[in-house]
Amino acid sequence: MADRSAACRLDDVIITDALAHRPTRAPDHGLEADAMARLAEELATDPERLLQTLCDLLVEHGVAGSAGISLLEAEKDGGRFQWVALAGAWAAMRGGVMPLDASPCGVVVARAAMQLFDNPARFFGHGEIQPTVHELLLMPFFHRGTPIGTVWIAAHDPDRKFDQEDGRLLERLSRFAAAGFQMTRALRAARISQNELELRVEERSRALRESEERQVFLLRLSDALRPETSVAGVVRCGLAMLSERLSLDRCYIAHFQMAEDRVDVAEQIGNTRIAPLPATIRLSDFPQAAQVAFERTLVIDDIPADPSLSDAERRNFSGLGIGALAAVVLHKGKGDPIWSLGAIAAAPRSWPRGEIALIEDVAERIWTAMEQACIQATLRASEERMRQFGEASQDILWLRDAATLQWHYVTPAFEAIYGLGRDALLSGDHYRNWLAMILPEDRPLAERHIGRLRAGEHAVLEYRIRRPGDGAIRWLRDTDFPIPDEQGVVRLIGGIGEDITDTRLAQERIEQSEERLRSAVEVGRLGLWDWDVVTNEVHWSDEHFRMEGYAVGEVKPSYESWVARVHPDDRPGAEALLQAAMTEHREFDHEFRVVHPDGSIHWLHGRGRFFYSEGRPVRMVGAVVETTDRRMWEERQQVLIAELQHRTRNLIGVVRSTAEKTARSSADLAEFHEKFADRLDALSRVQGLLSRLNDHDRVTFGDLIRTELSALGGGGPDRVTLDGPTGVRLRSSTVQTLAMALHELGTNAAKYGALAHATGHLTVRWSLEPVGADDRPWLHIDWRESGVPMPPAGAAPQGTGQGRELIERALPYQLSARTTYRMKADGVHCTIAIPVSACGAARAETG
Repeated sequence: MADRSAACRLDDVIITDALAHRPTRAPDHGLEADAMARLAEELATDPERLLQTLCDLLVEHGVAGSAGISLLEAEKDGGRFQWVALAGAWAAMRGGVMPLDASPCGVVVARAAMQLFDNPARFFGHGEIQPTVHELLLMPFFHRGTPIGTVWIAAHDPDRKFDQEDGRLLERLSRFAAAGFQMTRALRAARISQNELELRVEERSRALRESEERQVFLLRLSDALRPETSVAGVVRCGLAMLSERLSLDRCYIAHFQMAEDRVDVAEQIGNTRIAPLPATIRLSDFPQAAQVAFERTLVIDDIPADPSLSDAERRNFSGLGIGALAAVVLHKGKGDPIWSLGAIAAAPRSWPRGEIALIEDVAERIWTAMEQACIQATLRASEERMRQFGEASQDILWLRDAATLQWHYVTPAFEAIYGLGRDALLSGDHYRNWLAMILPEDRPLAERHIGRLRAGEHAVLEYRIRRPGDGAIRWLRDTDFPIPDEQGVVRLIGGIGEDITDTRLAQERIEQSEERLRSAVEVGRLGLWDWDVVTNEVHWSDEHFRMEGYAVGEVKPSYESWVARVHPDDRPGAEALLQAAMTEHREFDHEFRVVHPDGSIHWLHGRGRFFYSEGRPVRMVGAVVETTDRRMWEERQQVLIAELQHRTRNLIGVVRSTAEKTARSSADLAEFHEKFADRLDALSRVQGLLSRLNDHDRVTFGDLIRTELSALGGGGPDRVTLDGPTGVRLRSSTVQTLAMALHELGTNAAKYGALAHATGHLTVRWSLEPVGADDRPWLHIDWRESGVPMPPAGAAPQGTGQGRELIERALPYQLSARTTYRMKADGVHCTIAIPVSACGAARAETG
């Protein structure tokens, strides 16, 4: 690796995060489909050129100045990359190599993720390679789930900046190429295995011709191994036949585990002359024998007398009961494992060349049969997977002849989607049969679509069919492409058909649901928000703008726009609760005030929840409603409750006082009951007047006097005269006491006074003094009865005197009133003056 500047680190040249912030193009599905078609054709016709074709396509379509594929050769020089495919400005360097740790490819393979590099030569060196790379976009190239290299594109023009569409296209094409590459490798491995098998069969045939016995035996061995479908069955059958043929005391197959210094005995067959070998044997106990076995077939006729063995090895062999040994070591299988087939005699014996050749042949035959068993098992599994894939696929794959439009190939999914058997479809004029199933209004579109494909265009068509069987209408989407020959003439057209009926219906339901949601939000006056915590982007519904005091679209929704409207006194609490909800993973539920530009204060109640990814908040959604009216009603309710409590205490006090005074003035219970019920009715009438008022209204004196006289059944205008201004509003605290005084006056008049005699007349006049004593407005009431025959002087007073006591003592004490009560020659004359509210005075003056 070239010397790296101490000022340049790996993270200085990796700019992958920049892709998320760059403007990106719309997906180029046409380019992608064209490239896929070219790759598919290459895979079918010349799979060895698949990777080079991918690079050529990326350069041809202007995606990059250079494009390449680097594959890892891990076993060489501590790991290096070879440029197996190159196109563009660097095409001449195809086949070159690059050390693992001196290449951006090493970083991408290690991270197994797409990476974007800016001027990678600053860190990795190799600045002498021209033209210079200004940006390098690499995608891991996977084989069976493991990154084995990279697909990369290079920009030599400093103005060329890769974007997310480049990354998406590179990922899609590299996936397809990786799948094709894996298939090509498998086919190549199968061909190599087949060639090796054929070569071995030919070699063994020549060997069998040299010895009739060997030929007969090996043929018998092959016949015996062929029906075996499992590796274990192949091994046991082969060992048994070899042991019988050579009269062996024991025969085995073992697997060398070099890193663990052991040999694992996988299978063994023998007689009682030698005890079974242990399942694991330490390799370091036989160093010289192992060294020879790794180089050639190990042959030892006499273990105790063999000079090539050390004393320790001879003891170890003897300890296992081995007198003679012939062992063949094979380097076979994935990962180049070391396998061994061994023939053992309990006593020393000579191993003729023919027997050695037979052992080697049998080892190869057994291994070949094992491979065949594995291959057949793999093929069976692969064929079963392909069958299941074809049957399970919900999409239609098809090929047509571009000239005749006759089908070449249609997958079984056609029958499930179209409701028509493939036999019926593939009879007669395929194209007309297909058009007949398309709804008439969509047929012109379908015919134009086929015309575009025949002209060499890639196209996507969404259309409807009517299934012949059940008459059901289905929505389909065909993604189709032309397949030209080497001369560029479109010979075939292919495509993928997808049933999108459920998707279309789901989209319609979503649109209906969204419309219902919009209606519900508008009717319910809900404000909605959606906050992307990562990007700080916020969406508000129209009602949310209005609740915050903004015109719809006046500002860009943001956290700051919301905070700016929150009342300064509520702002710290609201932000603290929001932060707590985010960090503690709980719901945000808070009521707060906002201040509109006109200075008005509004109450809002917000509820929302956060969503998390790997423990970090990424999104918050919620709703807000205005609670200003509810708050006002709650405040009013508190005032009304307080007023009710006050009135209730006053009423109870009045009732209690009335009961006590009535009891003192009553001769018996019947009289008490009559008087007390009468006075309670008066209180009830007053409460009725009070209960019909709103927060700002008051009982007027005119309403009070008329209600009381009407309840007493007073005479008409010829018996009663009422004269005074309207709208004189009384304090609520004075109404009950004043009403009881008027009731006592009225009751006395009805029993003994002006309303009890045909000659009597009652006159009640009132006036308002705007500024009286103590600079307060005063109400003056004049109650005058006339035409009443009065008892002589010195006679016992009529009534109980409770009314007079109330007027002369209770009113001055409770209401600061000024009162007089006189018995005139023709009736009672009473005056009452009480202070009223300034509001009541103003209403009376304007009334």
